Amino acid sequence: MKARTIHFPDEVLEALEVLVEHGIFHNVSEAVRQIVAKGLAEYYELIRVAEEYKQSLPKDDEKGHPTVVTVKVPSSIRLLVEKRVKEGGYKSMSEYIKTAIIAELFRSVRKEKKE
Repeated sequence: MKARTIHFPDEVLEALEVLVEHGIFHNVSEAVRQIVAKGLAEYYELIRVAEEYKQSLPKDDEKGHPTVVTVKVPSSIRLLVEKRVKEGGYKSMSEYIKTAIIAELFRSVRKEKKE
C-alpha cells in the first residue's frame, strides 16, 4: 500500500474523527480508504450506466473538450454556492455545480437499481 498526503477541510476531518469515535472505523486512515473505495465503486457504476445510455449522451467536441452547459439559478442559490466555494472544498462554482450533478446522477442510478 502506498502512502499519500491529502488535505481536507477541517469539517471533513472532524466528520472522519466522529466516525472513528463511534467505532465505525478503527482510525481515520481506514475511514478514508473505505470511503474512497465506496466512492470509486459508485463512479464505476455511474460510468457503466452512462455507457449503456451512451447514444443519448452529448458528445465531446472535436478537440475532446467536455460539453459546456449554461445554468441560470436564482441569486439566493448563487450566493449559497459562492459561500460554499469560499469556505473551501471547491475551486469554483463550476466545480461545485458539477459535483452536485454527479451526486444527483448517483442518487438516480441507485434508485433505478432498487426498482
